[in-house]
Amino acid sequence: MSQLQNLKVETSGIISRAWYFLGVLLLCCASALFPIGGWADSQRELALGQMTDLADEIVVGKVTSSVPSWQGRLIVTVSTIEVIESIKGQTGLTMEITQLGGTAVHPRLKVPVHMSASGSAVLNPGEEVLLFVRRAKGGIRDLIGGPQGKLVVKVDPVTGDKIISIGSKEISGTDEKGRRTITARETTLNEIRREIKDHIQRGSKAIKSGDETK
Repeated sequence: MSQLQNLKVETSGIISRAWYFLGVLLLCCASALFPIGGWADSQRELALGQMTDLADEIVVGKVTSSVPSWQGRLIVTVSTIEVIESIKGQTGLTMEITQLGGTAVHPRLKVPVHMSASGSAVLNPGEEVLLFVRRAKGGIRDLIGGPQGKLVVKVDPVTGDKIISIGSKEISGTDEKGRRTITARETTLNEIRREIKDHIQRGSKAIKSGDETK
């Protein structure tokens, strides 16, 4: 899981040698419990096409809750997503995204402990998001490329269109003359949905063509 990158453990202002070794121990536990493939994904910038290929499911949804808790020696946050639209894969009305990290009271020490990992995405209740989801071991769902797998959907106050900030990712589009163009930084949900579906369709055609030549 991508969340293994830069694992940090903090308590309420108390830092000791014991907590240092606890952090090392937790990292080892995390490596054993969570798949490591996503970690490599979080180390590099992924293009939209790559994220689409890697994702088992791509959904537009609303974050309804994010609940951190201790699971063994790890703090894990489970975020519940109300699925508004499924762009890739078969999903139900809701899904849960499991990520390493969060703040929870230690069951024995009774003090708040914060565990963070730079490969985790923060899913805030109330947000509408576009998520690129991977089904990990045991049916657990996490995000492709960590934070890269979450794109926040907002409403343009002028046009009313749903828009997404995409940073440096390249999104292909088609102008009025049918030519391919590139937009960056910000695009509409409709545009990114179309690009994802076009990419999936191109991939399906390539697979079908390859099967026919065998």
